[in-house]
Amino acid sequence: MSKLRSLTSERRTELARQALRAAIRLRMQLDVPPAAALCVFDAAEKLEVELRFVDVPSMEGMYVKNSGPDLRPIILVSGLRPAGRQATTAGHELGHHIFGHGTRIDQYVADSDENSPPPSGNEEEILANAFAGFFLMPKAAVEHGFKVRGYVPASATPQQIYAVAGWLGVGYGTLIHHMRSSLDLLSEEKAKALLSIQPKRIRHELFGAALATDCFIVDEAWSGRPVDLQRGDVALLKDPVAIEGDCLDLSGETPDGRHIVKALATGVGRIIGPSWAVFARVRPREFVGRSIFRHLESTDDDF
Repeated sequence: MSKLRSLTSERRTELARQALRAAIRLRMQLDVPPAAALCVFDAAEKLEVELRFVDVPSMEGMYVKNSGPDLRPIILVSGLRPAGRQATTAGHELGHHIFGHGTRIDQYVADSDENSPPPSGNEEEILANAFAGFFLMPKAAVEHGFKVRGYVPASATPQQIYAVAGWLGVGYGTLIHHMRSSLDLLSEEKAKALLSIQPKRIRHELFGAALATDCFIVDEAWSGRPVDLQRGDVALLKDPVAIEGDCLDLSGETPDGRHIVKALATGVGRIIGPSWAVFARVRPREFVGRSIFRHLESTDDDF
């Protein structure tokens, strides 16, 4: 019997508790409230962990432990994955760093998608997976994300789950699995029903047409982190809005009257509602390079 299969439910519970405690401590260290959303890439930068996006199709992510007193630890994340998946991968690799694990590499699983459950592994992998979930999606933040928008988690619609996942910066399926398996906010039957709906179908319903890029539902409840977009992505808003910055463009309305803000070029701008405003950051699609440079304006943007 393998070491993984020999893990008892009690041991798995203890690992989850360790991960939860570590996630709470790190949020406190970073001065991020329990109910707030965060950007894991910014968190890594604050911890002086070098995070880079790389063009490696066979890899999800990698943690490189620092090998000397003057060398920073490094997290590598594939630049070829969806944004929510990149965030979860970065959170996983950050977990390896927080727990003092050695160098680790997580390979791409070709038949997985954003609605698949998180992969299992040895104890260190289980710890890193659980840490990523609790760091990016603590129960207080998940419950707040639904409550402030007038949603009820147990009866949430696919579009409501999608909206909260976008605010948290994670994938639609990732949030559902976490709500079911770790937070006990969804029944198994409800989770299965939600997972039967693919994100591309939700985007089609929201946008009113097929959409090859990502879209985010942005409103006055969006707080704690900027709206992070890749070139070509869209933000959908019910409120009339104005924009600041050449990286954004007002692009009309959807059939149901939502205002469309398109990510036009790399840079930082603002989306301004009737009584609220939020920063929006745009990076190149499939960006490769150091994370701290991902929003720097480029003279050759042309989407």
